[in-house]
Amino acid sequence: MTRPGRPRIYADSCIWISLITYDREIFDGRQRWQIGQSLLRAVDRRDAVALASALVEIEVLRHPESKQRDREHVRLIRSLFASDLVEWADVDRLVVREAAELSDQYPRMASADLVHMATAIRQHADYLITNDRGFPHGDTIKGVQIISPSVVWQEELRDMP
Repeated sequence: MTRPGRPRIYADSCIWISLITYDREIFDGRQRWQIGQSLLRAVDRRDAVALASALVEIEVLRHPESKQRDREHVRLIRSLFASDLVEWADVDRLVVREAAELSDQYPRMASADLVHMATAIRQHADYLITNDRGFPHGDTIKGVQIISPSVVWQEELRDMP
């Protein structure tokens, strides 16, 4: 069971993909893949809740480096998609309707990004973490804060770079 008051975090596909590619872009004083790794550790010890959608899964699984079956970290990410550590949401008509409503407010956002945002809202996320420039970073939309990759959970010493 998740501890009360722990953040519910919808990580956009870029965070998951960074764990496969070891993306070295710097956010919050560390490389993006390190933030993703710290998130997974926090989720594993129940200090945060990871949220995702079927759209995240397909975007990650279709990434060229995800098709390399011999890499341990690729297997790890794939295993998380079958894990109970992640709360999954399907992209259903309610999510699509929410995305359509959001498109009125954010007409320049890509459809897939609107679906991510709508899913985060539906899952009652506290944060949607993404580095995609198409998102309205810094905005809070229906209770979901849109932020660049950063640590918003309590870290332990072993999580730090």
